[in-house]
Amino acid sequence: MSGPPDVAAWQPKLHPSESLNQAFYSRCHQIEQEILSRVAYEKRFNENHFDSGWAVEEILREALRELLPKRYAVRAASLSDAKGFSAGDCDVVVFNEEWFPAIKVGPSKDSRKVYLPIEGAYAVLEVKQTLTKKSLEEAMRKLVVCHRLFRPPVAFDRLVENDTRNSCTHWISNPLFSAVIAGDLADGLDIDEAVEHFIRINQLLPRKDVVRVLCILGHGSVSWGYRSSNDSTSNRPEDLIPATFMASDLYSELVPIYGRTEPGDSPLFELVQGLLNHLFYSVLGPDNISTHYGYNSKVRTPSTDGATIPPDPDLLKSLNELCIGKDVSTESVYHREPRAEKASQAELGGTAG
Repeated sequence: MSGPPDVAAWQPKLHPSESLNQAFYSRCHQIEQEILSRVAYEKRFNENHFDSGWAVEEILREALRELLPKRYAVRAASLSDAKGFSAGDCDVVVFNEEWFPAIKVGPSKDSRKVYLPIEGAYAVLEVKQTLTKKSLEEAMRKLVVCHRLFRPPVAFDRLVENDTRNSCTHWISNPLFSAVIAGDLADGLDIDEAVEHFIRINQLLPRKDVVRVLCILGHGSVSWGYRSSNDSTSNRPEDLIPATFMASDLYSELVPIYGRTEPGDSPLFELVQGLLNHLFYSVLGPDNISTHYGYNSKVRTPSTDGATIPPDPDLLKSLNELCIGKDVSTESVYHREPRAEKASQAELGGTAG
């Protein structure tokens, strides 16, 4: 008769083709190469007076639909606020369709003529096929306008969309993630010059209007970090914490963080990693969304007596009753019978007083 199996030998095996802990990075890198290939193809059409920049936006939207969890809708749309202002058409909006309705829908499912409430947007991205200083400014202008739409802050410790814990908004959970994505650099503009221009414009902006990321596919990316109060004097890049624009970094000095630019690196991966981190911590507030985007109606009441419903006497009487013990699960804890308690003591060898 054989002995028991060697259960210690039941171990997972290393995947033979590639390390699976690099699989998500590989997906991002592959998608980025496909986008760059399509950008090169579209640019050839542009040289022949074909305006096909919109195709690159669609490629990127489709890529984000593949890379982000399915709970996040990705589409082109216009963002508007409850005060009647709009930021106009945006290339990529990451939106919460589970809790927020569209303000105005388009003629078809894929139409860009749809207006979404800014409260329901997690992120907005502007896409440029080829980046110039002028197009960078245009993209940042659109994103800053999105940041400046009326967007009520949501307290940082809000757990889910329909549960409010407190109203303190020194720390918030619903900042808008914003990014500029470019398929290539224009002739005569190098990556360092583009990054410097991006930083200089952000230095002119209030903290909550700062554009979060510049991502130039095939070249590099820049985002923001900060040093914790415990390491405020450290100059080591590895001590920087990615800024979420939610908590203490709202009140800290921001430091540019450059994405890796070695051959084989993926700026798209750096962008998606930052976006996923933002989505992980972000909780939006759909409170009174229909009221905010409705109209101010006046209520009316009957002009004669006799149309009201009086309080229910049985419910009023129940207010004087204790809730403890009504639940069977708490009955044995709060309402023990004396005999049962004495019996349990006897079983344990104790003496009843």
